[in-house]
Amino acid sequence: MSLCLFLSISSNCKKSTAPGSGVVYFLVSEINPFHGDSFILPLTDPEDIEFAEKIVADINSTTSRIVSARIARGSGGGSYLNKDLSSGSSRVWSWHVVEFFDFVDVTIEIQDSRPTYVEENLDRWMQQNNGMIGFWSYTVTRKVDISELQ
Repeated sequence: MSLCLFLSISSNCKKSTAPGSGVVYFLVSEINPFHGDSFILPLTDPEDIEFAEKIVADINSTTSRIVSARIARGSGGGSYLNKDLSSGSSRVWSWHVVEFFDFVDVTIEIQDSRPTYVEENLDRWMQQNNGMIGFWSYTVTRKVDISELQ
């Protein structure tokens, strides 16, 4: 995988996740469910979508399965709602992914957490991490139809 994990500030590592046509949504949840929460990852790049589909089909196909991304306030910019579809409550988060960097093997520890913690500590998370996430125990687990995100 790329060095975007370490160079995430560099614009050449940024990938757009702007909602619109060609967006494929994935559920990002725990590999071994413990906390029972999740979030939505919108992908637009065909190579990223193909790689995510590969992970969904066989989680052991790669070790580069952690989502390295940047989040921003808001539930999804109007095109979709960043929801927790794993908990059974379909709660809507007050944050959403705005930049996807890559699927990586590891991130720095300060980026590791879980969606519920980020929600409960959003101000602090944004200040300390500049919105960067890389939850070690989470990966893409299925495609999500846009109808689930309304």
